[in-house]
Amino acid sequence: MTCNIIPATLCLLLLTCGCGRDAEDSSETATQSADAGARVSTIPSVAVFEQTLSDNHIVMVDFYADWCGPCKVLKPIISDVAADFEGEVKVVAVDIDALGALAQQFNIQSIPTVNVFRLGKLEASIVGVRTKSDYVDVIKSLLKMDATQP
Repeated sequence: MTCNIIPATLCLLLLTCGCGRDAEDSSETATQSADAGARVSTIPSVAVFEQTLSDNHIVMVDFYADWCGPCKVLKPIISDVAADFEGEVKVVAVDIDALGALAQQFNIQSIPTVNVFRLGKLEASIVGVRTKSDYVDVIKSLLKMDATQP
């Protein structure tokens, strides 16, 4: 059983997400991912994640899994946010199946979860699918903090 090789919290996600694994859906998602997520980079390793945090002032991280239905709904919203803040905010995605250590490090208990970092520090966490304006508001508040600081 796959639960033996992933952290217990991720195993719980598999059981409670309500998302099924479907071979046809996963190939379709990969195609949509290439189109919809052009401005959203998928993080391939913990080292790249850490480098991304240190190289960018504000980083929005979408923790997702390919098999999660709500994650698929969120993907185009995150892509739109990335387009709106291109050059100001780095937007990346972390597949919890590939990088379970990062999900565990940030105590991701439900997906989708979007974490927003400023200067490498976690500033906000949004669990579940929200409207685009919810994500935009978080980013704007962090950008406003920068504008008001000397």
